[in-house]
Amino acid sequence: MNRNTPPGGTSKAKLNQAHDRLLASLDSVIDVEAGLREILLQADNEIVTQSLSSVIDVEAGLREILPATRVELRQNPEAVAPQSANGVDKIKAEISPAARMMLRANPSFTKLIAGQHQMEVAEENCRGLSDTVQRLHDALFGGRSMKLAVAVDCSVVFISTAENMLITLREIAEMVPRVFDETEEQLEEMVKFGRELGLAIDRASNINREQQRVRRDSSSRGRQTARELTRDLARAQKEVEYRARGLDRIVPTYAMMLAETKFRHFVKNEAQNFLHAPRFPVLTFSEWREFLDDFTAADLRSALLVGVDLAGVRWTLRHTLWPQEIDVEDLLMRSLEIPEGSGVFVVRSGTARTRKFASAT
Repeated sequence: MNRNTPPGGTSKAKLNQAHDRLLASLDSVIDVEAGLREILLQADNEIVTQSLSSVIDVEAGLREILPATRVELRQNPEAVAPQSANGVDKIKAEISPAARMMLRANPSFTKLIAGQHQMEVAEENCRGLSDTVQRLHDALFGGRSMKLAVAVDCSVVFISTAENMLITLREIAEMVPRVFDETEEQLEEMVKFGRELGLAIDRASNINREQQRVRRDSSSRGRQTARELTRDLARAQKEVEYRARGLDRIVPTYAMMLAETKFRHFVKNEAQNFLHAPRFPVLTFSEWREFLDDFTAADLRSALLVGVDLAGVRWTLRHTLWPQEIDVEDLLMRSLEIPEGSGVFVVRSGTARTRKFASAT
């Protein structure tokens, strides 16, 4: 608004006139409506941002992007990641991490777990013997003549596998007396049968080599010796055939499967008794390892871990809660991140070390 100032007015009047002219000139460089639109746009942006915060957890996103800090080593239990719903995770949810760690640290039980692994390997080897028997049959009966060199190799594999299975079962039978008597008898029979077959194949193979050598001798004595070796080879081959025909029935596939199942149930019962659990599932060796090693989302603050060998334990900086006395920094240095970048660490060999607290003076 222009002010009415008479000619020759005071300095104040002149100042007012200059002020009016300045305001009038600003209209040409300042877009008031555009300024209002920007203000309204900013207000709208704040409204949209506030609405997004109700559905987007920005802090959670930053935690996933940024590496865990040492402050995050100890969180409250609510920060523990949820577990999946498979069978092993279900039983892990029912058994406390401290109890699982106690079971893991029990030398008698860890020996049983090692035994279960041996049993599973032995049972798998027993099924693999069927392939060895088939290759042996192909070498002996798959052509016009016996491929004795191949049969010798197959018999060596058969005998070695059978003997290892028998050794394994005897070692485990010491932990579980009188449970595998019938299976042990069948394994002993298989080992004996395999050795006898191996000796028969060796004899036939030696006679065959000697016959091939003598055939180069064209003298009458050489021909006579060749005829004798031919008869010996035929008898040896008959013995090999007789023993090889019964090889299928001597492999105790069902007995080994039954023995392995019995041992799994025995391990399950021992765990159930130790943990005083009303029920416990039958687990495979790999499932036991997950049950005993996976503490990636576990609260271990009440566990007694001093002096316990933690080798193989899987844990995370973010979600595993350790007892106050455990030196987590040392544990981190003794762990490998597997796979790299996953945030999951596997402890190498060694017992848990305690922190060096400063004593009050």
